[in-house]
Amino acid sequence: MANHVKTRVSINCNEKAQIIVDRWREAIEQMSDDQYKMVWRLFEVTEEEVTYEWMLQNIGSKWCYVEETWDNEFSLVSAWDWPAGLVDWMTDQVLALDEDATITVTYEDEMPNFIGYQFYDRFGSVGDGIDYDTLSELVETQVAELADVEPDSDEYFDILHEHIWDVAYQWQDEKLNSIYERETQGVDSE
Repeated sequence: MANHVKTRVSINCNEKAQIIVDRWREAIEQMSDDQYKMVWRLFEVTEEEVTYEWMLQNIGSKWCYVEETWDNEFSLVSAWDWPAGLVDWMTDQVLALDEDATITVTYEDEMPNFIGYQFYDRFGSVGDGIDYDTLSELVETQVAELADVEPDSDEYFDILHEHIWDVAYQWQDEKLNSIYERETQGVDSE
């Protein structure tokens, strides 16, 4: 089971929507590192209102904090799952100000037990995720030297894990690039 899930959110928007993105980034930068930069603080709620149920319903995970921000990018860490609710909230606000905005998300848990991506625009969202077994199969198809090693051996797992992150990021990039290509050709998202 996943523990820490790393999520990267990238927002491409006009100047009008940029104002709200800048507000989020400024609010995050003003948060104390001593107590983590918890994303619930971006909402108009008090700490007492932020229950486990509220977090799952509004953020998508039992806790989530901002690890880093730069330009229109937010790097988040959450528990057990990626913060889909938070990203939906961000997307709704950005698209209300810029119907041509796009929001791109990649996520993976620390093992990786799963990885995925999501792309949002005015037509909705499209994305996918794969689990560890599927990711391992992808590594096996891309790393020829695994065919020469006993599948349950330490050497096999060493080679697998030496390449698993490269294959994971490549899978995310290829999937998102195919969406970008459709977008630039004027084809709606799936």
